[in-house]
Amino acid sequence: MIDKKLIGEANRLAILKWLHRFGWLTSRMISELVWNDIPSKLAMAQRTLANMQKAKLVVKRELPIGGNVHLLGARGADLLKSEYGISAESGSRLKLGNPLHRSASNWYLIRELAKGNEVKTEHEIQTGKVPISKRYGKVADGFVLTKQGVVWLEVENAWKNRGRRAEILKFCADYLGDPEVQECLWGEWHLFRVEVLAITAESGEAMVRTILEAYQSGFINELALHDLWLIYAPMSSGLIYPDEDRIKSYQAWYGLIEPFSPSCSVGD
Repeated sequence: MIDKKLIGEANRLAILKWLHRFGWLTSRMISELVWNDIPSKLAMAQRTLANMQKAKLVVKRELPIGGNVHLLGARGADLLKSEYGISAESGSRLKLGNPLHRSASNWYLIRELAKGNEVKTEHEIQTGKVPISKRYGKVADGFVLTKQGVVWLEVENAWKNRGRRAEILKFCADYLGDPEVQECLWGEWHLFRVEVLAITAESGEAMVRTILEAYQSGFINELALHDLWLIYAPMSSGLIYPDEDRIKSYQAWYGLIEPFSPSCSVGD
């Protein structure tokens, strides 16, 4: 016989641990992390979070763009510290950052977790929980740890940021373009590839232009472009990530450089 009380406690603990790792999550994100195998997952998440909020295990904060996110409450952080030795802190004063950008990173990593991959979240990276070298001049938006090495995630949610796109291409040119060297990021983990996640058609098209310009000018070589991928995942302003059949992946060399024509469109 299934003990529903024990299952409930396990689910609440899982939520606390995920909030500790991600910083903040929407109820929809939590539903996929904890209840992804049941049809009523969102309702289960919302009901459980409401009860946890009453118990001050989690706190709910409103986003400037609308909607709410959940963070660790003081009691939730104390529980993780006292019972499980996890160095957790209340999220009541945590800066939420750019909601669209963080949501895109969170969703990408949640989907990778569902595939069985280990990840390092943007929150973990920004709070120094990943011992990566500072020499790159960049802070990743997430890491996926695979058998082949580390996938470095970069999120693009604004088409105007030309300087940021140039920085991404320089990073790829510097650390993916040498056939004799696989860059060590930390410990035994080496850089495998870079994936740029575009959540709007505009940001995706802008990244395509930047990649083409970099290759045509000789700024980046073919080898580096083999390990650079562009992921197009049109995410709504309501922070809802698309289903897998709407997500498109383009390897920079075979998917963008070789077949490119001026009329191509990432969103087509």
